[in-house]
Amino acid sequence: MNVDICLVTWPNSPARLEYFTRTVDALLAFSDAGRCRWYCSAETHSTDERPLLRRELETLCEHYAIELSWRLADPDVAANQNRALMMGRADYVIPVHDDFELNGRLDIAASIAFLDGHPKYCAIRYQYPKGTWFAFPDVAGFREVDLEKTCWAFLESASMRRRSMMDRYGPFETGLPYQAAEYCYGRHLARMGARVAATPISMFDHIGDQSAFLQDSGIPSQQNRRLPRRPQPAGSAGRGMSPASK
Repeated sequence: MNVDICLVTWPNSPARLEYFTRTVDALLAFSDAGRCRWYCSAETHSTDERPLLRRELETLCEHYAIELSWRLADPDVAANQNRALMMGRADYVIPVHDDFELNGRLDIAASIAFLDGHPKYCAIRYQYPKGTWFAFPDVAGFREVDLEKTCWAFLESASMRRRSMMDRYGPFETGLPYQAAEYCYGRHLARMGARVAATPISMFDHIGDQSAFLQDSGIPSQQNRRLPRRPQPAGSAGRGMSPASK
């Protein structure tokens, strides 16, 4: 398919590797992602408190046949999301942060068909919080995000984006706390007249109670929540499930 999937991660605790595994397993089990090229952009910052689990992530990526690339810079969610798009080779890229788990069947091919047939849209949001505003009516089975009213700009949440999106609208602003980077980009997209679609319901859950971010890293800690583990179907198309789920 004409789409790449990029895992955006910072492997600085065993819990983060668990979230990474759950994220990949759900995508393989509940979507047609096994037909896509997969790659991973990983942060490299470490501290005595949270050492980098480099070899462990390399082993996971080898198991899933995911191309792994290390980002040699200070940790920055916005910069890593920018890098996820720049590393793409297909016309469309799906950046997925390592703690967003697909919660139902996702037809990636249908998203490609929508963007192919509707060139004015730059992205399709797969995950969004309560309070997101939408325009009416729906378009070909997808909703349209009202960017004038919605400031939350999917910095971390999963979405399909045109690889050319950054060339047209610019990158996320780096060096900011991630909440500020989201707000600034949301306002920027609205000013530029961008159009963003969304699936009829939010398709990903934010999982985990172990943040990748440390207070001393310059990036505020996230308020994550632990969600119950959902039973995984046996087997998946195209790639293996994680060793723990076999």
